[in-house]
Amino acid sequence: MLVSDLILSFTPPAILVVIAIIFVRRKLHREFVFFFVYVLYSVTFGLLPEAVVGRPFLFFWLYWITDAVYGILGLLVLREVFHRVFALPYAMYRWFHFLLPITVSTILSISMCEMAYHPLGRGAVGRGVSAVYWFDLGVHALEGTILVLVVGLTLVFPVAWRQHEFGILTGFGISACVTMLADLLRFVDGSTYETFFRYGPPIAYVLASLIWLHAFLQRPQKQPRAQMELEEMLAIIRHSRELLEKIKRGAGWRHALAPPV
Repeated sequence: MLVSDLILSFTPPAILVVIAIIFVRRKLHREFVFFFVYVLYSVTFGLLPEAVVGRPFLFFWLYWITDAVYGILGLLVLREVFHRVFALPYAMYRWFHFLLPITVSTILSISMCEMAYHPLGRGAVGRGVSAVYWFDLGVHALEGTILVLVVGLTLVFPVAWRQHEFGILTGFGISACVTMLADLLRFVDGSTYETFFRYGPPIAYVLASLIWLHAFLQRPQKQPRAQMELEEMLAIIRHSRELLEKIKRGAGWRHALAPPV
């Protein structure tokens, strides 16, 4: 194994160990339970497939099993942080409560369909690999989409930047986008983009780990802006309602998208 491969393999676990220590010392594991579990899992099992790379059968099973668990934990972390970041839309719009469950249900449905109709191999193993592959792809797409929503939220609405939550989403989003891009380029022309396919996702995960470390090294704001004054909250609601009404008029919808304030 090349020195660069070793560095890319061992750097994220080393950074995540530091994050885990910060979590324990500051008792953040009580606030971000699933992200803390994700960090511990990454440190404990992240290098397991690499440790058995010389044993193809064991490597195959460990790779796909750990990958499936990564996807499940990623969804749990997204759900944990999503409610915090989008607290205002949750309070304003009833349909927003169904957005994440419907998206997750769609990801699972696509995975099951691909498992049934387009297995990546013969028998139960091929079907299982297909399900995990498409499930992970759906989770990556969700992570990238939520990152775009977060950026849009901060640009459209005058809400404060919650450093821990936004740091988690930014790290996941960047890693997911680079991974999906590498898969796409490999699918289009694998030989040309082999280097990017091999090193792009690991480098992006190192960057994600550094983003998480930076977010949790700093103390959070003393007064989170979730505790807003009534006038400020109403101003944000009016602003968002005006924006949605413009979208409604442009699309030709008849019914109001937001309740009157």
